[in-house]
Amino acid sequence: SGLEFRWTKDKFINRVYIMRELFEKYSAGDLDLAALPQDHDPFWDPNEPVNIGYCTVFFKPLAYCMPIDDDQQIYVQTESQ
Repeated sequence: SGLEFRWTKDKFINRVYIMRELFEKYSAGDLDLAALPQDHDPFWDPNEPVNIGYCTVFFKPLAYCMPIDDDQQIYVQTESQ
């Protein structure tokens, strides 16, 4: 689907624990996945804003309501690992 998720190690370990719990309940027949609330779904996260990059836009043309026809380059700052 092209989606990418970034979890901390602690969050991942917690989610794996929840996944195992749900799998055990499902295998035992005690769980209806269709009725599982979204806040109990280990694969669901609420949308959070993520900074993907930055660009420089000059405000003077905007002050005069002039259209900006230039392509703006987005610079990506990678995280140090």
